[in-house]
Amino acid sequence: MEGVVTIAGGLLAFVFMADYPDTAKFLSPAEKHEVVRRLEEDRGALDDGWDTRYVWDAVKDWKVHSLPTRCAKMLTLFFFF
Repeated sequence: MEGVVTIAGGLLAFVFMADYPDTAKFLSPAEKHEVVRRLEEDRGALDDGWDTRYVWDAVKDWKVHSLPTRCAKMLTLFFFF
C-alpha cells in the first residue's frame, strides 16, 4: 500500500517527462536552443563511439575502485563495532 503513490508518480513522470529538450512542449524555441547549446558545451569533446579501450580505462582507474572499497570499510565498521 505504501508504494502506490510512488508507483503512480513514476508512471505520471514516464508519461509527461520529455526525452530531450527538443521534444519539451513547455519550453519556448529560444529556451530549447539555449538548453541544447548548454548540453553540447557541457559534453565537450566526448566521443559517441564504442571502444573496449574505454572499459579498460575505467577498470584501471583507481577512483572507480576507491568508492566501493571505502563503502565496504565503512559498513564493516558499522556492523562489527
